[in-house]
Amino acid sequence: MAKNRKSDAGAMRPGTVVRAFLLCAVIIGAGLGYVWQKNLIYELGQQRLAKELTLRQLRDSNDKLRHQYQGMLLPKSLEERARELKLGLGPALPTQILRLTEPAAEAPTPTEQQFAAGRLPRTAAP
Repeated sequence: MAKNRKSDAGAMRPGTVVRAFLLCAVIIGAGLGYVWQKNLIYELGQQRLAKELTLRQLRDSNDKLRHQYQGMLLPKSLEERARELKLGLGPALPTQILRLTEPAAEAPTPTEQQFAAGRLPRTAAP
């Protein structure tokens, strides 16, 4: 007698096995992708924290160096440094100071004044 498909409950079809395998593969792939992304996020967070720590240290160092530099620019510290290096420097004597006077500005000629005021046409200007 011929076998009826409905009566053969224990047999599995090949299409069902392939679908089940693909579904399991998709779920496993999604899980692995999720774990990989979470790991990547954690590593990037650690890198960010390390960079922020380095930035904070560099800013602190920069502030200290800026403070030290401003201290070195003070006249008192410059005089002390000149004495340490035995440069023989001192304040300038009044006879060593030369004062320059600024020359007076030249007055414009009458034709330039008239041209600037718009009284002469452009061709009439020298």
